[in-house]
Amino acid sequence: METNTFATTVYARTSADRALAYLQRMQQERGYLYGTHYLPHDAESKNLQTGKSVLDLLQEMLPGHRFEVVPRVDHVHIGIQQTRSAFGACWFDSDECVDLIAALDAYRKTWNPREEVFTDKPVHDMFSNYADAFRQFGQGWHAPRHSGPRNRGSSRPRSGYKVA
Repeated sequence: METNTFATTVYARTSADRALAYLQRMQQERGYLYGTHYLPHDAESKNLQTGKSVLDLLQEMLPGHRFEVVPRVDHVHIGIQQTRSAFGACWFDSDECVDLIAALDAYRKTWNPREEVFTDKPVHDMFSNYADAFRQFGQGWHAPRHSGPRNRGSSRPRSGYKVA
């Protein structure tokens, strides 16, 4: 018996400027079996108008889905390193994750021209929201423990990330 130790990203789209109803419709239309959705640390904050949090709304809209609120890290570079460590377990669909792959490729540190060094702070641009969302996965995901012998014939990579 083998436990799946890979995180599969088969579909990625940005929806930062859309309502949660769009996310619900998009996920239901895809028909995928979802694992855990990793949400940022503030997903439990209550909205003053509705009294509900993003987590509350998602649980109502997507019953049966698992959500995990990822704790805030003290420094963003810690979360980036956690995400780098998780890349070896990732698999991306190259057609459905084009924008995510481009955002991860373009995610970079801020240059300090006065001191002529890169800082630990990422550049905030059109790529950073996508990359920051993926970082929530990296900070929250942990490889499951094996309950039996491992299948050595797996076609998944041991390190890096695979684009199919």
